[in-house]
Amino acid sequence: KLAGILERLAGLILGSFTECGEVPSVWDMVMEHVAAFSYPVICDMPFGHGRENDVLPLGVPFSMNTRELGLHSLENPFTGS
Repeated sequence: KLAGILERLAGLILGSFTECGEVPSVWDMVMEHVAAFSYPVICDMPFGHGRENDVLPLGVPFSMNTRELGLHSLENPFTGS
């Protein structure tokens, strides 16, 4: 927040929180920090500090669906080289 990154986001994706305190409290804290912004926030995606860690390739554009809690890449992240 202090670095000014939150104001440059188009959406915020949060993974799972394991041994970080009570999960609803963590989400409430995050939502307090982004309350001034109108972008979507998805919580509890299958990556983070827990056992489940799906790959989220960097530099690939994604589409977020907040009603279905979906995240889909708009380009193939695996190009042949």
